[in-house]
Amino acid sequence: MKITGTKFFLIEVPRETGAISEHLLIRIDTDAGVVGWGELSDLAHIHPATFPNFDALEEEINFRIAGADPLNISATMDRVGAIMPPGGHQFESYQRGVLVALDIGLHDLLGKILEVPVYTLLGGKRRDRIPFCYPIFPVATPI
Repeated sequence: MKITGTKFFLIEVPRETGAISEHLLIRIDTDAGVVGWGELSDLAHIHPATFPNFDALEEEINFRIAGADPLNISATMDRVGAIMPPGGHQFESYQRGVLVALDIGLHDLLGKILEVPVYTLLGGKRRDRIPFCYPIFPVATPI
């Protein structure tokens, strides 16, 4: 089984306050039809002047990971990390978030391939419930 590519989806989620939160979903496809999903939430904290060109990033990531082994997350992340070294490149403003979303998607994909929950991949289940937390980013004008 090999990774065939990714597809980026920008979605807008309305909040109760009337504000819109933009999110990025990343679908990771394989030649066997197994799909993994990753997510980058709240793009609003990225400065508008450096807002990402997701089309260019999606194209570059697809070039890097096409043919990668979905069982080897580290090697796949190394292939992508080569286009996003720390500092001084076109994807710098949002590299960490996109890398995290891709990592989440690769773990989701691996869990589906192995038919185990992601928590098993991360060392096992520790509890049945966890507290929920949603980050709130500072805004210039209070809502």
